[in-house]
Amino acid sequence: MFKRWFAKYARAISDERERAAVYRLFCSMAGWTVAFLVTCVAVIVMALVWSEEATDANPELFLALFGGALALWLITVIAALASLIIFKRTYKKIIARPAGAEEMPEVAAYRQKVREDGKSTAKSTLWSKLLLAAGVVFLVAAIIIETVKNPESEEFGPLVAAGIIVFAVTLCVYLISVYLLQVKKTSRGETAEMQTEKEARAIDAAQGREYRYDITRDANAASYRYLYPDERLRVQVENLQKKQARRTSISVWVSLGLGFIFILVFCTPYILDFNLQGYAYPGCLAILVVFTLGSSAPVLKKAKAVEREQVKELETNPDYAENYEIYKIYRDFSKFNGKIIYIAYILSLAAGFILAAFFPHSMISFSSAAILVIGLFINYKLVVGLRQRVRPLEEEIDRAAASLSEKTENADLSEEEENTEEETETPACPPEA
Repeated sequence: MFKRWFAKYARAISDERERAAVYRLFCSMAGWTVAFLVTCVAVIVMALVWSEEATDANPELFLALFGGALALWLITVIAALASLIIFKRTYKKIIARPAGAEEMPEVAAYRQKVREDGKSTAKSTLWSKLLLAAGVVFLVAAIIIETVKNPESEEFGPLVAAGIIVFAVTLCVYLISVYLLQVKKTSRGETAEMQTEKEARAIDAAQGREYRYDITRDANAASYRYLYPDERLRVQVENLQKKQARRTSISVWVSLGLGFIFILVFCTPYILDFNLQGYAYPGCLAILVVFTLGSSAPVLKKAKAVEREQVKELETNPDYAENYEIYKIYRDFSKFNGKIIYIAYILSLAAGFILAAFFPHSMISFSSAAILVIGLFINYKLVVGLRQRVRPLEEEIDRAAASLSEKTENADLSEEEENTEEETETPACPPEA
């Protein structure tokens, strides 16, 4: 059932029986995780749907159902966390193994690359993990202090509210730091999936697994090598891309800070007593969109000028015929399919503000985030289709380049041999004095 998602772990294990045992651990972890998510949804739905009148009319039934749902939620939390820890520890030991004498060299290389990527990721996200841990400690301490100070109170005080806000902020910081790191690695072709694509193909063939195209393994998906065959122009656009990535990263962090201030001022009763919770999602999304697009616009304008210069060369140079075909496919894609994600942002933002206007004191506007999620999914599928159309042309360019390189190398070797023969030739007899 979960074999497709287990494949990336299976590639690190040579022994078939051990793969089966680790797969059982993976299924246990996945099953408990699904159960945890289901109970989360159940608890949230019960809390939102159950009205105050129904609670007053039949409090015993409410307590029995809601209490049972909370008990199941607690059980699934513990079980999911325990199964996750067991699986992660088992896989970590497997990744740390040295190369075996009888195993495929690709399996050992796969483990080494995954291990190095894990160390790099852990080092880069250490600060955000420590910050999140501090947020959790602060929240727990706030709950304990409030409980000790006011044991008979049915509501939490401002200290717990502050703890919840601090925890939410540190959690957002951690998630955003992980996301931005992944974006950075993807743009540079440095993710573990991209670095292990060749090994994955060989291992899948050996383990009897059909190799599936996965865009996360496609190092060329973020490459400008085929769209910008002119090295001078390619260097320019790559530098602009790095500049845009830095600006986007800064914009996200600034938006996070401004969004936190926006929520604190307008969506909570602690400063201006507005408590307009409905505007939390659309307000924060609007801040993110404005700052991200605003910071990227100047860089995109310069990149467009470089693109126009490269297109002129693609149109006139017959050596770049395949590159021009790739460019036309990307150009046609951007006319509509490439705008799906932007349309999703606009629709989600508009729906969020409309719902907030009708329900300003309710969190129902968060449901408009579903539009954005659907847009991201559609965009992912469309990009996968685009890459599958382009890859044959990229492979053809690579074969032509390899063939040309081989011919040049053979010609150089032949010339070198001829020069060596001329230097070693000596006269049949010495010249007469």
